Amino acid sequence: MGLHNVSTFCLLLLSIQNVFGEVWNFGKPSLGSVKLLHHKGHVGLFTRTKNIKLEIPKCYMVSHVTVDVVNIISTPEVFYNSNTNVVTIHYGTFQNSLSSYDIVAEGLWKMGCTN
Repeated sequence: MGLHNVSTFCLLLLSIQNVFGEVWNFGKPSLGSVKLLHHKGHVGLFTRTKNIKLEIPKCYMVSHVTVDVVNIISTPEVFYNSNTNVVTIHYGTFQNSLSSYDIVAEGLWKMGCTN
Protein backbone atom coordinates (compact mmCIF):
# COMPACT_ATOMS: atom_id res chain seq x y z
CA MET A 1 0.00 0.00 0.00
CA GLY A 2 1.52 3.33 -1.05
CA LEU A 3 1.86 6.38 1.17
CA HIS A 4 -1.05 8.06 -0.63
CA ASN A 5 -3.30 5.07 0.04
CA VAL A 6 -2.27 4.96 3.71
CA SER A 7 -3.02 8.68 4.08
CA THR A 8 -6.40 8.29 2.39
CA PHE A 9 -7.25 5.33 4.63
CA CYS A 10 -6.27 7.26 7.78
CA LEU A 11 -8.34 10.28 6.75
CA LEU A 12 -11.29 8.00 6.07
CA LEU A 13 -10.95 6.55 9.57
CA LEU A 14 -10.90 10.06 11.06
CA SER A 15 -14.08 10.98 9.19
CA ILE A 16 -16.09 8.46 11.24
CA GLN A 17 -16.07 10.86 14.20
CA ASN A 18 -19.33 10.44 16.03
CA VAL A 19 -19.04 6.67 16.34
CA PHE A 20 -15.61 6.22 17.90
CA GLY A 21 -15.06 9.24 20.16
CA GLU A 22 -14.06 9.21 23.82
CA VAL A 23 -15.10 12.13 26.03
CA TRP A 24 -13.31 13.45 29.12
CA ASN A 25 -14.86 16.01 31.47
CA PHE A 26 -12.88 18.14 33.90
CA GLY A 27 -14.72 20.18 36.52
CA LYS A 28 -18.48 20.57 36.59
CA PRO A 29 -20.88 22.72 34.61
CA SER A 30 -21.88 25.72 36.72
CA LEU A 31 -25.11 27.68 36.78
CA GLY A 32 -24.51 30.88 34.82
CA SER A 33 -21.41 29.63 33.03
CA VAL A 34 -20.74 30.65 29.43
CA LYS A 35 -18.77 29.05 26.61
CA LEU A 36 -15.30 30.59 26.67
CA LEU A 37 -13.60 28.56 23.98
CA HIS A 38 -14.28 25.95 21.30
CA HIS A 39 -11.12 24.54 19.72
CA LYS A 40 -10.75 21.74 17.16
CA GLY A 41 -7.55 20.14 15.93
CA HIS A 42 -5.64 17.01 15.00
CA VAL A 43 -2.87 14.89 16.49
CA GLY A 44 -0.37 13.67 13.90
CA LEU A 45 0.55 10.05 13.28
CA PHE A 46 3.93 10.20 15.06
CA THR A 47 2.98 12.72 17.75
CA ARG A 48 2.96 11.07 21.17
CA THR A 49 2.05 14.11 23.28
CA LYS A 50 0.11 17.20 22.25
CA ASN A 51 -0.30 20.15 24.63
CA ILE A 52 -3.11 22.56 23.78
CA LYS A 53 -3.04 25.93 25.58
CA LEU A 54 -6.55 27.26 26.15
CA GLU A 55 -6.65 31.03 25.63
CA ILE A 56 -9.16 32.07 28.28
CA PRO A 57 -10.48 35.65 28.16
CA LYS A 58 -9.39 37.98 30.94
CA CYS A 59 -11.73 38.14 33.95
CA TYR A 60 -13.06 34.60 33.44
CA MET A 61 -12.25 31.43 35.32
CA VAL A 62 -12.75 27.99 33.82
CA SER A 63 -15.32 25.80 35.56
CA HIS A 64 -15.72 22.93 33.07
CA VAL A 65 -13.68 21.53 30.17
CA THR A 66 -14.92 18.83 27.78
CA VAL A 67 -12.39 17.05 25.56
CA ASP A 68 -13.66 14.74 22.80
CA VAL A 69 -10.94 12.66 21.09
CA VAL A 70 -11.74 10.57 18.02
CA ASN A 71 -9.43 7.63 17.34
CA ILE A 72 -10.94 4.28 16.35
CA ILE A 73 -7.81 2.31 17.22
CA SER A 74 -6.28 3.76 20.40
CA THR A 75 -7.49 5.61 23.48
CA PRO A 76 -5.10 8.28 24.76
CA GLU A 77 -4.63 9.62 28.25
CA VAL A 78 -6.12 13.11 28.54
CA PHE A 79 -5.27 15.61 31.28
CA TYR A 80 -6.30 19.17 32.08
CA ASN A 81 -4.07 21.45 34.16
CA SER A 82 -6.36 24.06 35.71
CA ASN A 83 -3.40 26.21 36.83
CA THR A 84 -2.02 26.67 33.31
CA ASN A 85 -5.21 25.99 31.27
CA VAL A 86 -3.42 23.34 29.21
CA VAL A 87 -5.05 20.17 27.86
CA THR A 88 -2.60 17.31 27.26
CA ILE A 89 -3.40 14.40 24.95
CA HIS A 90 -0.86 11.59 25.36
CA TYR A 91 -0.44 8.35 23.45
CA GLY A 92 1.79 5.44 24.49
CA THR A 93 4.77 4.27 22.44
CA PHE A 94 2.94 1.66 20.37
CA GLN A 95 -0.43 3.40 20.11
CA ASN A 96 -1.79 4.92 16.90
CA SER A 97 -1.88 8.65 17.59
CA LEU A 98 -3.61 9.84 14.41
CA SER A 99 -6.74 11.46 15.80
CA SER A 100 -8.87 14.57 16.00
CA TYR A 101 -10.01 16.45 19.07
CA ASP A 102 -12.69 18.93 20.04
CA ILE A 103 -12.31 21.01 23.22
CA VAL A 104 -14.99 23.17 24.83
CA ALA A 105 -14.24 25.30 27.89
CA GLU A 106 -16.95 26.93 29.98
CA GLY A 107 -16.47 29.39 32.79
CA LEU A 108 -17.70 32.14 35.03
CA TRP A 109 -17.00 35.85 35.29
CA LYS A 110 -14.63 36.68 38.16
CA MET A 111 -16.48 38.94 40.58
CA GLY A 112 -14.84 42.34 40.95
CA CYS A 113 -12.63 41.93 37.89
CA THR A 114 -12.27 44.90 35.55
CA ASN A 115 -10.84 44.84 32.04
